[in-house]
Amino acid sequence: MTKPFAKKNCFFSPFLDYFSSKLEATAFDNIIKIPPQIGTGCIKWHLLEEGFGFLFYNLTPKSDIEFDLFIKEESGAVYKVIYELEERLDTFSDKEAYLYSADFQKKIKITRGKQTGRLILIFNKEWLEKNHPNANEKIEQLLSTLIQNNQSTAIPGEPDRKSDYILRQLVEMMDCSSSTPLILKTKLFILLNAFLNKVISQSSKELPAREPMAYCSPHFKEIIEVAENLKKYINNPFSALPNIKNLAYEYNMSESTLRRHFKIVYGKNIYEYYQGKRMSWAKEEIENGDVTIGELALKLGFRKPNNFSKAFRKEFHILPNELKHILIMTMYVYFAN
Repeated sequence: MTKPFAKKNCFFSPFLDYFSSKLEATAFDNIIKIPPQIGTGCIKWHLLEEGFGFLFYNLTPKSDIEFDLFIKEESGAVYKVIYELEERLDTFSDKEAYLYSADFQKKIKITRGKQTGRLILIFNKEWLEKNHPNANEKIEQLLSTLIQNNQSTAIPGEPDRKSDYILRQLVEMMDCSSSTPLILKTKLFILLNAFLNKVISQSSKELPAREPMAYCSPHFKEIIEVAENLKKYINNPFSALPNIKNLAYEYNMSESTLRRHFKIVYGKNIYEYYQGKRMSWAKEEIENGDVTIGELALKLGFRKPNNFSKAFRKEFHILPNELKHILIMTMYVYFAN
């Protein structure tokens, strides 16, 4: 006789029932197998402890499937962190994850014929207050800012390479029947900790631009393409910021129009956006412990490490050496315990 892998009466079981009805599938233990008339794949879940669990799905539907991110039974202080996976299911699709609160009315669409994988971490306010009081306080502040600005309550995070590696391990474990709940729990805690630490370091200025204002720009589509174009420079730290005049010409805009509408959509000018992404890349390198501060400054084109440190502090309100010291001490305490 097989034991249930998750408690049926866990706090997110109403969502599982809703999900099962959408897929016309019955749950056995901790698995929902997609019926042939709907598509292929399966959904797994597990209650790790009271107030915290996960949902993982990998499926390819025969027709489009649309479902609510939250249902009415989940109203209140429930949060979901979603990691979207590539078709290969071994890395993030866009190097981003989002934390959503229960008042975020969003429809999730799974496209016909496309293999779709997502890992969703689900936890409630009580669990967060108990395990991550600093993150709980910061999340409340950021959500309050979003609500005041009439924005959707979604907080972005940028997972680093260590989180990406853990995610790949978790995906492999989902296909391994010998994986124990304790190992899953440990890795998922590390993944969520990394995300929450990113949230703690965020300021309200880093939140997405107000959606109604962004879509009021007649050049919204072109501005999004410009930002995508900038990624190839941001991800290559040796590249200088492209000439704004050339960018404007490429997208059939005047330089002033490009500058004005970029700020409407993203809430910051092109240089601030570009510099912020560069500093985020540098922060990730420091967290991974791969390079010295001097090497980072050189890679980013700063002639003096001190200039790099000033730019880093302006972005994150901490010097890179201070961050490095904190990370070393954190690792020391972690292994000492």
